[in-house]
Amino acid sequence: MILKQGKFGIFYGCERYPECHNTHGADNEGKPLGVAVDDETRELRRELHDELDKWFDSGSSFRDWGEKADFLNNETGKTRVAHLEKDEIKKLLKKIRGK
Repeated sequence: MILKQGKFGIFYGCERYPECHNTHGADNEGKPLGVAVDDETRELRRELHDELDKWFDSGSSFRDWGEKADFLNNETGKTRVAHLEKDEIKKLLKKIRGK
């Protein structure tokens, strides 16, 4: 992974692009905000973000992003979706969806 500049800021991207599409965010100083994963895990992370947003916007107990981070921390010991592995994401999706 190499640090790149995009239209939304800096990020880490695969140096073999376009054969490889793996990316993850970076803060303003270039510190990684996540870890690169396979396509399936990346899609699961998107699903989890969507579900958390729906839950948050539906009047659930979440009041701000800090509470989302607290929820993730209580469930997984991690505060960012970008740090979750496939099995952790699947477990959270089941819980949120009530399955």
